Amino acid sequence: MSNREPFAWPKGKEPKSLGEQLTTTIRAIVKHNASLAGVIDIVDFNETRNGEREIRDGTLKDVIEKFSDPRYGSACKT
Repeated sequence: MSNREPFAWPKGKEPKSLGEQLTTTIRAIVKHNASLAGVIDIVDFNETRNGEREIRDGTLKDVIEKFSDPRYGSACKT
């Protein structure tokens, strides 16, 4: 469980799923950092196929938790 404060989404814009939240957030990042277009925005984490989500929220949560592990942060420090 993260100690981060949850983001306050604008009223009526709250995502319905973690997949929608990730896709919306990544697209907002690309909107402000055009050099990332086609790099980080190539996946729709909320995509469905045959009525089912391609990537379940539980799976996304597990991946996020793994990458949030402090042991992986040391490679980025200078």
